[in-house]
Amino acid sequence: MPVRISDPTGWATYSDIASGLTWAADHGARVANISYKVTTSSTITAAAQYFQGRGGVVASSAGNDALFDASADNPYIITVSATDPNDALYSWSSTGNNVDVAAPGCVYTTTSGGGYGSACGTSFSSPIAAGVAALILSAKPSLSPAEVTGIVRSSADDLGTPGFDPQFGAGRVNAARAVAQAGGGAPPPAPDTLAPAVSIAAPTTGATVSGTVTVSVSASDNVGVTSVSIAVDGAVVCSFNAAPFSCSWSTKTTGNGSHTIQATAKDAAGNSATAPATVTVSNAAADTTPPIVAITSPKAGSAVSGNVAVTVSYSDNVGVVRVELAADGTPVATATSAPFTTRWNSRKAPPGAHVLQVKACDAAGNCSFSPPITVNTR
Repeated sequence: MPVRISDPTGWATYSDIASGLTWAADHGARVANISYKVTTSSTITAAAQYFQGRGGVVASSAGNDALFDASADNPYIITVSATDPNDALYSWSSTGNNVDVAAPGCVYTTTSGGGYGSACGTSFSSPIAAGVAALILSAKPSLSPAEVTGIVRSSADDLGTPGFDPQFGAGRVNAARAVAQAGGGAPPPAPDTLAPAVSIAAPTTGATVSGTVTVSVSASDNVGVTSVSIAVDGAVVCSFNAAPFSCSWSTKTTGNGSHTIQATAKDAAGNSATAPATVTVSNAAADTTPPIVAITSPKAGSAVSGNVAVTVSYSDNVGVVRVELAADGTPVATATSAPFTTRWNSRKAPPGAHVLQVKACDAAGNCSFSPPITVNTR
């Protein structure tokens, strides 16, 4: 059941979240997800304890501050950090002693205002962990909240330091193993240990390339290929979840000379294989000119409040592809399409002066910073 606890901008209070938890528990909910960083709130902990007392399980986000939280584990909330598409810790995911498990945090989803787009964060990993808890209860509804939480943790795939660690908790959730542990079916079959077969069909090793090149990869597996990524000199330029495994690579983003293309194929069991191809790039002088960018709104010295739209003026000899906004030196938002407007939730900042600055980058990786401006929150 969807329970609205925020205003139209996404701003929520601890008391509203707690009220939503209580209402959901009173109306029969067995699992609740809170895509906010709330684990250390005493108000929400009390509501989560009530929810657990009614036979339910609560999951919440660890946060996207890339900070370590030294708080002790909250026994009433499953706190979830985020992994990236490579099963590594997502760079902005918060960590801490209260992290129970990790879950995939990079998704393709609906976007505010309509349409679809890619996004990452613990707001996406938390509902995945909650979904695993729901699957456990669907397999065996008689389980207690403590038993469900125990299965979520014990069935996870251990990542990072062996055993519990503050980055991944008990590990990244594994829904199939969790349901099997709950008694919802036969145990998973013997692990698949056979890596996929992968090769680069084009361009071939020894080729000289320029401009935009189509990179084609052939990949197969005894069970099935789940992902293929193509990297140039170690930097991923494209990735796929299904065939055909082919994409365009602009050689102008690299310098002239020898470069290594590497294709990596993975299957559902996590087995991977790689195939390299070394090519020579021969282009005109590489683009080394960074963009020019400046903040046009809000104005320096102005007073701001709420969810502040930050607009910019920009120019580049080829074209800007990304603008990142930082508030007081901390990244808060990224825009990847014109007009590159970002937003800063000033409600999270204390009243007073704050410094805003944006960074603009072009496709060649040239980046520059805008002159910083100071604004005042009320």
